[in-house]
Amino acid sequence: MTTPRAGATAPDSQAAGTPGAGGSATSAAPGTTDTSTGGATTIVYVNPPAAPSAPLAVAAPTPSRKSASLLTAYALFFFFGWTGMHQVYLGNTLRGVSYIFTFSWFTIGLWIDLFTLPAQVRRVNTERILGLR
Repeated sequence: MTTPRAGATAPDSQAAGTPGAGGSATSAAPGTTDTSTGGATTIVYVNPPAAPSAPLAVAAPTPSRKSASLLTAYALFFFFGWTGMHQVYLGNTLRGVSYIFTFSWFTIGLWIDLFTLPAQVRRVNTERILGLR
């Protein structure tokens, strides 16, 4: 809905002095005539001032948990590797449970994790900082 400007003639449906949606009528009292517009009632709509609001505080993304340690991941790998505890520590719960039931994918998973654990820890830490985990 467009708001009429000052001096504009109001349509017949608003001639009774009822303000439009969200606005308030300011002008001559309803039922009075203004001789400058040829006898028609002039209603000027003024938008109410915006309510003052407090500035929004935007917090920096915080990690959901403490960052994963490569030393802890390798310690879990060497002592409990066949149980998949290092994968559970990194948040890969399903992979960790699958290690238990398949003896670490028939030891192939252990060989893969031996060399890729640093990259897995970096990926998990980055995802935690970005709020993806």
